[in-house]
Amino acid sequence: RLESLINQFWNDDMEIWEDAFRTLHIYDTATRVSTFESWDEFMGVWSRSSRETSTYDTLGLEIEYISEFWSGTEWVVSVKVTKTYGPNGIESETIELWNGTEFVLQSRALTTYDGEGCLVEELEQMWDGSDWVDYYRYTYTYESTTTAVDDFFDVAPFSLDVYPNPFADVVNLTVVMDDFESVRVEVYDILGRKADTIYSGNLPVGKSELSWSAQGSAAGTYFVTVRTSDYTATTPIVVQ
Repeated sequence: RLESLINQFWNDDMEIWEDAFRTLHIYDTATRVSTFESWDEFMGVWSRSSRETSTYDTLGLEIEYISEFWSGTEWVVSVKVTKTYGPNGIESETIELWNGTEFVLQSRALTTYDGEGCLVEELEQMWDGSDWVDYYRYTYTYESTTTAVDDFFDVAPFSLDVYPNPFADVVNLTVVMDDFESVRVEVYDILGRKADTIYSGNLPVGKSELSWSAQGSAAGTYFVTVRTSDYTATTPIVVQ
């Protein structure tokens, strides 16, 4: 099982690999604690950033994880995510934010599958204090094909990864493109209003590193959206 993952970047001037951040995993019978650290070049040490404590069921499925951030002196709880599963895979994912006393409902994603086990709908909802309110919906349709199932679902021309998450100041985004094409990377608030445009233009094939500063933005959940001419990917981020 994975114990650590170190990400490095190539320094052209010095012609060496330099540390950027790392993830450390600690396991017990039902949980895994993943600690994210960034390299402090000035101090020459690894600096704590955030950590996630994941809980698994008897089948090895992740049913809950709690995110914390390092305040400089202690770990502070920020987000809890709870997952439920059905015969076809994950059916719901609920996000709750820590208000200093208890976890408060924030948002959830519900998935629906057809009789053949294919994903047909993803519904994202926000909690308004008394009820769930629809926010985003993704609808999937399929055509008959003789292509292998694994190849059929591998259609998105890019992937998106964000870290650290939650974050206080700056979140880093890694976008990996399969093709050279025009991309828009935007941030939306919880009400669906565009908060910022991170990038708009062509991205080359391979990995591109972007970042977004939350300076001046209120704490809470936002959504990073990456759009090409044919595809859209959205991932939640939490500003502390």
